[in-house]
Amino acid sequence: MITRKSRADLEKDDFRMMLPRWSEENFPGNLVVVDKIHAIAEKYGQTPSRVTLAWILSEHPTWFAIPDSRTIARLEANARAVDLRLVPENLEEIRKLSEDASV
Repeated sequence: MITRKSRADLEKDDFRMMLPRWSEENFPGNLVVVDKIHAIAEKYGQTPSRVTLAWILSEHPTWFAIPDSRTIARLEANARAVDLRLVPENLEEIRKLSEDASV
């Protein structure tokens, strides 16, 4: 979702179509969150995925995030999230987005 894929981009049998977050009624609200993450990423000159991973690592240092890494290049890009330090204001903004997400 962070890549702004829409429901129309998915195959009908894609497992995400069964998840509440991807439902017809919830999807538009989730895109609002995605747009805000994209805006934060632009400030840093980073990808939204990397910003999201950096936030997860900052908020939950004992968690192990498993991002989509279908290529070596994507794996390397995702791994660089450990070096991204978000300012407290952005960490709080993302935390609030996460807390306010209803699904």
